[in-house]
Amino acid sequence: MISNIFIEILVLGAIGIFLVLGSVQDIIYRSVPNIIPLIILILSSASAVINNRIMEGLLVFILTMLASLFLYTRRAIGGADAKLLMSLAPLVPVSLMAFSLLWLAFFLLGFSLLYLFLNIIKFKTGQQQLLLETSIPFFVPVTFSYFFIIKTTASEYTFAGLF
Repeated sequence: MISNIFIEILVLGAIGIFLVLGSVQDIIYRSVPNIIPLIILILSSASAVINNRIMEGLLVFILTMLASLFLYTRRAIGGADAKLLMSLAPLVPVSLMAFSLLWLAFFLLGFSLLYLFLNIIKFKTGQQQLLLETSIPFFVPVTFSYFFIIKTTASEYTFAGLF
């Protein structure tokens, strides 16, 4: 029989693959197909079930949904970004929500500053088309924060100590 640890590693690895695919789509096309956050939500929910955190995952999902919808209606993030944050919510234990949001904010700020810096360079070199004519692909920093949070909070998961 396959152990929960092995299944959990497969689930988190599959989530990572779909995050990278979504990041590539977001960078190239500035759009992410709805199927990617949907698959991530299914896999995140499976992780919550494996770890017996169904109610906790549901609570974090609801809180994240409210925050994502608030940010989306204020045009702070795009639709794909809001769906991504909601789809990753079941992975985050309530006890680590503040930690996760702090690192997410750190990566979002860093990526925004990098984008601003690249636009300044393009403007000074005389290139007319700026990177910010469209939205910032926040799927990428969310992916970075996911990998960082999973690595640093491994003790919260069933495969503690494997990293």
